Amino acid sequence: RDFLRDRAEKVKPLTQIAKHSGLLNDSSAMLDPLRLTLNTEMIGISGFELAKMMRKFKIEPETEDAYNVILIFGVCNSDEDFKRVCEFLQEVKSLVKEAKKKPESQNLSCNFKAERKLSLRQALLSDFEEVCVSDALNKTAYDSVCKYPPGIPFLLPGELITDKTIKMCKENLIETIKVVV
Repeated sequence: RDFLRDRAEKVKPLTQIAKHSGLLNDSSAMLDPLRLTLNTEMIGISGFELAKMMRKFKIEPETEDAYNVILIFGVCNSDEDFKRVCEFLQEVKSLVKEAKKKPESQNLSCNFKAERKLSLRQALLSDFEEVCVSDALNKTAYDSVCKYPPGIPFLLPGELITDKTIKMCKENLIETIKVVV
């Protein structure tokens, strides 16, 4: 218990550095003291690009999407891990100068009813391949696809991949998708 409390204390300065770097806005509630949600809208790159930069620093995010990168710290993180994240956050402004601009849209209007081609069980027990999103039209999804946060899927296993789902994938910079073969 004391060890987790110590870990939470180590996340606090990272939060302040992230805020100073423009990766945390005032609406970012700190509900979980071991979670750091970095929002990339203010620095002009996508969450995917930031995550790619982090991996060059040997930092593996929990997840990323078009505008966010989430880091979750736990008992396995060493003092060196915290130091690497701290150094990265301090250098992030200089790193983004060469990065691409953020995507134009983040509209996730999910007001359509998906067509089910297979049951969830049938889809997950099927063979699959990973294809470019553009090549997935009219194929059956093998895996869920969701934007995180909030983590609500807009495509479930067994559903038909339509123009709308492809558009949503592209808006969220999802390049590949697993489909049933």
